[in-house]
Amino acid sequence: MFDESFKNIQLQQSDISYWYPIFKDFSLTSKFINLESTNFRDWMKEDSIIIPEAFPLSTLIDNELDELGGIVMCKLNWSSPKDAAKLFLDGQKCRSSHDVLRLIKSSDYILHDINRRYSKPLCLCLRKWYKIHKSNEFRCFVVNGKLRAMSQRHIDCYFEELFSKQEVIIDLCEQFYDDNLKGKIMDDQFLVFDVYFNTSFTKLWLIDINVFDEYTNPLLYTWDELLGEKEIEELRLVETPENCKGTTDTFNSYPLELIDLVVPIEEKEITNQLNPYLRDYNKSQYVH
Repeated sequence: MFDESFKNIQLQQSDISYWYPIFKDFSLTSKFINLESTNFRDWMKEDSIIIPEAFPLSTLIDNELDELGGIVMCKLNWSSPKDAAKLFLDGQKCRSSHDVLRLIKSSDYILHDINRRYSKPLCLCLRKWYKIHKSNEFRCFVVNGKLRAMSQRHIDCYFEELFSKQEVIIDLCEQFYDDNLKGKIMDDQFLVFDVYFNTSFTKLWLIDINVFDEYTNPLLYTWDELLGEKEIEELRLVETPENCKGTTDTFNSYPLELIDLVVPIEEKEITNQLNPYLRDYNKSQYVH
């Protein structure tokens, strides 16, 4: 879609160890551990999920956990282990180094980060745990320096209450980009970022910055739409419960016993059959 120079800049600015120090005043409190000074890569290559008793990384993680209030979410430079979250009772909520390491070791997304060819050191980011309402998270797309499109982040859910808040969501996202991101990052002309609103929809936080290319999920848009000349809606929401969509994240995290309920057929039909289960599950979940 773009040349190598563009892709390299996008890769660098979506690395949380790059963007968090710039935008930490309006993001989730986070701590970083340099993984290149540990035997993390060697451990990740091992088939066993067993965590060694004398593992220096465990001590480093536990020390940072204490400073972050004892409960964290984790990610590497780019990816969080959300594909492995439903393998564990607490999902992405980690209370110990053991929780962090077993979640990371179970994630294909984390392996993707490890295998990236990138000169910057690999790091582990521990983020203070907050309860996050799925309805309050949005993905924003900046094209040619203009905030062109916004989508609800969790498109496997329907949130009726969002329709009365559309103007507020658009206005605050535009203001956030203009006041806080524009001119403060390597490429502010082409940008994909995720934000989270407080319960009163009066304030928002930066959750993540993503690579501007087909690797990033365009959610309720397509990349052809986002890069085309035709005008598109500024904000898209899932319009009815029947319009909920399955995502890569969703299918990666289905429990096997739930998958077994469905005959292997086309993805769209699988999604339609699973949506009732997902809607019941999502009513009580807080996730990032």
